[in-house]
Amino acid sequence: MTREDMLRELELLPVWQLRNPLPAPTASPTLPNIPEPAIIEPKIEKLETLPTQSLMHISSEDGDWLFVMGSQSLQADEAQLFKNISKAIRMIAMPEQMVIDTLTTIQAKPPKIIIAMGELASQSLLQSTQPLTDLRGKLLKYHNICLIATYDLAHLLQHLPDKAKTWDDLRLAMHTMQDFKL
Repeated sequence: MTREDMLRELELLPVWQLRNPLPAPTASPTLPNIPEPAIIEPKIEKLETLPTQSLMHISSEDGDWLFVMGSQSLQADEAQLFKNISKAIRMIAMPEQMVIDTLTTIQAKPPKIIIAMGELASQSLLQSTQPLTDLRGKLLKYHNICLIATYDLAHLLQHLPDKAKTWDDLRLAMHTMQDFKL
């Protein structure tokens, strides 16, 4: 059906007239080019004061993704936010589990990428005292596995503008996952 046929069907012709010609159709919009991520080895400062505590892990059904969080359990609104994040990155999440030794868990079934949610989880995994603002937005390494640090769920619920920053971190993670599939 042509444009004129549609306008005639809507009974807009001959009354309706186009003032300016329409621009030529262009290619469909694409995502902006994300620069190739550079893997950054963080400055590791040994922490004697950092308590060794159990972290909560949520992995994807296929084992490619591992989300590490410092909280002991998710509140209802945090669980809903995580469910929305999982949908957005097209990941099927397994049930959450508490793990005392993260390295042993990761060595048992290594994921392709780790998302450390929150400053506590990021600093614990990287054995660093750097603030989250210095760690996030970069591709880091944890025992030769790509790690991306971002804000935790409770922080995102209280500071809505930081959701955009977390989305940028997740886009970096998805871009990195695409590189693994090539």
